[in-house]
Amino acid sequence: MQLFKNAISHISVGAQSEFGHLRITPVYLHEDQPLSGYVGFDDLFDKDLVEASEVSESGVVGRIAVKNLSDSYLCLFDGEALVGAKQNRIVERSLIIPAQSEVSVPVNCVERGRWSGLGDRGRFRKSDFAAPQSIRSSKARMMKEGGPQSIQSEVWASVSQIAACHDVRSASEDLGDIFEQAKLDESERVDVSAVDAYLEKMTAHGYIIEGTRSPFIEVFCKPEFSRSYAKKAIRGWVSDTSGEENEKSSVNPADCLSRLQSCQWKTDETFGVENSWVPADQNNGRLIQSADGHLIHMFMDLTTH
Repeated sequence: MQLFKNAISHISVGAQSEFGHLRITPVYLHEDQPLSGYVGFDDLFDKDLVEASEVSESGVVGRIAVKNLSDSYLCLFDGEALVGAKQNRIVERSLIIPAQSEVSVPVNCVERGRWSGLGDRGRFRKSDFAAPQSIRSSKARMMKEGGPQSIQSEVWASVSQIAACHDVRSASEDLGDIFEQAKLDESERVDVSAVDAYLEKMTAHGYIIEGTRSPFIEVFCKPEFSRSYAKKAIRGWVSDTSGEENEKSSVNPADCLSRLQSCQWKTDETFGVENSWVPADQNNGRLIQSADGHLIHMFMDLTTH
């Protein structure tokens, strides 16, 4: 935790950019020795160095098996979707899988209407979307309050709400399909092409996002992780800007950093080799560190309590 506190004591923000109703403020970490040896799922998937499958032939909704075949640490990030196998899932919480090892990863289903009986335990693929922050914030709150058994029902309800909000219907109630049908890439509320171009050039470690149902700050250990995840998250951000109440919401970046730096943290359950923490105060979020204390991923809901 001390290394995390040291890292965020030197955190800074850049100039805010507006894309219709969505506002992005880049966040930078300033470390003497940037972290190396950590990779994401998509990179390893493209190199055939990761396998993700159902935990058994019959499968378990809340768990999948992920095998890291590389010599690097594999980072899975909260909300990123893995598609295929018996039904599409999102990673329930960020974690780190060591080299040449397999971990039973906690996940949430975002495709309630499918449970295909695929042989060989089924296989998951990388995806091009992630869960909206509204879903992620609800999950984090429920985990913090000790109600993880209700998370899946909450996720399904949120997926149904998103479909209803955009007046679309997916045969398998699949979040990715709902995003596609809603044509969020053509939103009139957010200039999605401009956001995508902005992210292509982004060198920040994270961002403060405003204009969504729940404004939030998110930071990764590497700009590559930040850029890759944000590109998947765009449609979720757009989906979360659908309410009129979001149009005038605004947060002060300096206040956000102060809130982050003053947050009190307590240890949380781990599944890989990460050290996990959740706010011990009124804040809502989660962070993971490497075994030697380096920040890997952190997000915090900035909704006023």
